[in-house]
Amino acid sequence: MYISSIGLTTNQACAAVVAALQEDLEINNFTFGSFPEVSATWTGSLFSVWLKARGVKVGPVLLRAHDVRMALWGKHRPGGTGLLAKIQPLVIELEHTYHRRRESPSQVVTL
Repeated sequence: MYISSIGLTTNQACAAVVAALQEDLEINNFTFGSFPEVSATWTGSLFSVWLKARGVKVGPVLLRAHDVRMALWGKHRPGGTGLLAKIQPLVIELEHTYHRRRESPSQVVTL
């Protein structure tokens, strides 16, 4: 969806998050065994981003349009100061939720 007030699309927000996930994957390894699906919506002031893998969905993490722009056009700083620092906690949550579900499927609610 194109948001004319900011000149970005929800697809661009997802692409920026995918790039951050790829950067994370170069440093760490996802323990849930697949690359997560990324979805985003525009709340009117922020992007709301969700990750989903193997039936487990977590989020949202809220991203400013400015952060998405900086990530898309290569102006984030290395070392976790770009979107990576905002996305990593969501990946960790996805990993923990996935493993809890595997250990006790009846105790974890998935969306």
